[in-house]
Amino acid sequence: MPSPFNPDDDIDLGILNDLVGFHIRRASNAFLADFNNSVADTNMRQVLVALLFIIDANPGIYQGCVGEALGIKRGNMVNLANELT
Repeated sequence: MPSPFNPDDDIDLGILNDLVGFHIRRASNAFLADFNNSVADTNMRQVLVALLFIIDANPGIYQGCVGEALGIKRGNMVNLANELT
């Protein structure tokens, strides 16, 4: 039995169209795909890039302050900093 929908047809999203969270999630997925494509050969992750941006904007900042700014636990921050070296 053939599907009643053609892949080129616009599909009604129903109530999803009114949910901001649904659209934020879709935008997040698009960002993540683009980010991963951009850094594919570098072994970088979003959190590591965020660390580098904060360090660049705040020369001499302490590791703990960077972690606090990003909501990263102290123990996890040590591991992330080690990944950058």
